[in-house]
This record gives sequence, structure tokens and C-alpha cells, in this order.
Amino acid sequence: MCLVTVALLAGSIAVLASCSSPAGSSSASASASSESASSVSSEAVGMVNPWSDAASAEEAAKGAGLEAFPLPEGAISDLGEPFEVTYRYMEGMAEARYEFPAAAVVVRTAAISEDDLFDISGDYNKYAYEWTENIGDVAVACAGNREGESTKTYWGDEGEAHSIVAEGLGGDQDFGLTPDRLAVFVEAMK
Repeated sequence: MCLVTVALLAGSIAVLASCSSPAGSSSASASASSESASSVSSEAVGMVNPWSDAASAEEAAKGAGLEAFPLPEGAISDLGEPFEVTYRYMEGMAEARYEFPAAAVVVRTAAISEDDLFDISGDYNKYAYEWTENIGDVAVACAGNREGESTKTYWGDEGEAHSIVAEGLGGDQDFGLTPDRLAVFVEAMK
């Protein structure tokens, strides 16, 4: 019984294999077909990713054309020390992503022509709460789904726009930064 099943399976494979190539095709035409398929698939479709990776905040600032990209170092309030910080840049903007065990925080700085509240966060969600928070001598725009915890923060000063976006990992969709957590970032970035 097993031998019959194996023989039928082998026969089916042989029939399917012969159906996949037209009769009289050669390996040269199959190769040409493969080459034309690969040349089609290698054409770029859509917009090119404008971001480039950087090894440090200094490298991200330089790549973005910014004078500096100051960021906090060490522990971030009660979040502790990040286990990973990655950097990237595009023309006119630098970004750092801080990874913590249960949260991620993305900070950006970009050159702007005016000292406006220019939102460079890339976060276009609607939030239940919007307010202005004073961190030291800096007034920042905040938005979040928990009162007093900012998921998105942004401000402008001295020809630069800054943003901070907090993201809960592990299911906390409404994670936000408290004023103490925000202060660590804002004070370092101004």
C-alpha cells in the first residue's frame, strides 16, 4: 500500500513538473525568463526611504545638517536606563529612539525657519486631552489619552522644532510621559 502511494505521489510530481514548462522549452529560455523577471522586480516602486541610520547623536546631527542634537543620557526618571538607543537622520531632521522594557520614546529635532509650534512628530492621532505644559522656561504642547501623561509633545525654539512621542509596549495603547519624565528630555534638548 505504501509503495502504491509513493508511486502515485512521484507520478503526480512528474506531471506537475512537466506542466510548469512549455513543451520544447530549453534551459536558456528559462534562464532568460528568470533574468527578465528579476530585472522587473529590481525596479524601485514608490518613494525612497529618506532616513539613514547613524551611530550616535552627533552623527545624526551632522547628517541632518544640524549644529547639535542634544539628548539625555543615563536614567530617564522612573523609566530607568534605556537598554537600546538608535539614531537616524534625514535632510534637516535627526531622530533618536529610546527602548525601555515596557515603553519606547522617539525624539526628533529639525531645523525650521521660524520659532513656531511646529509638530514634527509624525503622530497624527487624535487624543482625549490636549494642553500646554511648562517645563522649566519652555512651554510645550502636549496630547495624550490620560490626563497629565503626554503621548505626543512638541515645541519650537531658536529656529528648531522638537518632538517627543511615547509608545507603550506590550499592550498599553495610552502610555504617556509624566511631567517628570518629560522634563528629562526637554531640559536636555533645549
